[in-house]
Amino acid sequence: RARMLPRKLAHDTRGGAERRFDEALQYLDDEFTVVHSWNWEGVAGRSIGEADFILLHPRLPILVIEVKGGGVEHSGEGWSSIDLGGGWHDIGDPVAQVRDSQGALTRFLSGRVRVSLPYVGYALAFPDLENWGTAVPPGIDRACILTRPDLEAGAIGASVGRALKH
Repeated sequence: RARMLPRKLAHDTRGGAERRFDEALQYLDDEFTVVHSWNWEGVAGRSIGEADFILLHPRLPILVIEVKGGGVEHSGEGWSSIDLGGGWHDIGDPVAQVRDSQGALTRFLSGRVRVSLPYVGYALAFPDLENWGTAVPPGIDRACILTRPDLEAGAIGASVGRALKH
């Protein structure tokens, strides 16, 4: 099982999607370390963003993952999500969010690591969706979109491996 940091999610962790994703990641092999909710800083040390999950492995690239719950959709007008009550909500662009976190993590590491930096990739996770479909939003490869079937105990390792190749 993967090493989880923190070992248990905080009680105030928003929504069930991050909890379900966290539970799935525990089935990665024991060489993985999974970091939940890494806040990154901007000017003057103020927190301006958060990476939902960061996956670390001694021989693989780093993977930053943004998780969104509900019935997430992308259209020409942007991103939206439907909640359990059937209400639609505009949400921020998860591709932009995860790419911002990817850049922040790369900058953070480059200022602290004295060896060659590993590649930092990114992916999206939609634990409430059965599948994504064929319309892939700009800025991300289909292999980097994880849905409910990708999170099953027997599939999570291959799903993460697929995302790490892109």
